[in-house]
Amino acid sequence: MRSSSPSYPILTVEAQSNPDKQFIYRAIGGVDLKLHVFNPASRQTSDRKPVIVFFFGGGWTAGSPNQFYEQADFLAQKGIVAISAEYRVQSRNGTSPFEAV
Repeated sequence: MRSSSPSYPILTVEAQSNPDKQFIYRAIGGVDLKLHVFNPASRQTSDRKPVIVFFFGGGWTAGSPNQFYEQADFLAQKGIVAISAEYRVQSRNGTSPFEAV
């Protein structure tokens, strides 16, 4: 009997899963908030490439930009600039959702 669910390829990442660069986009309350950037290997500064930005989950209480490192690295291998954004959360910074935004 044939299964009705589609078959999807398994994606694997053979990579470092560490950002190529980190940029401070805001400093507030003594905290430097960074963008964690993963660039395609062949990217030149003058290149125009698609970009995706990840915002981690955690209900404003916890979480970290490195939650998306694996996905960001995978997309960078496919030619997409991938960025994982850092923001303040209650567990690390004692902030409410209103302060985090």
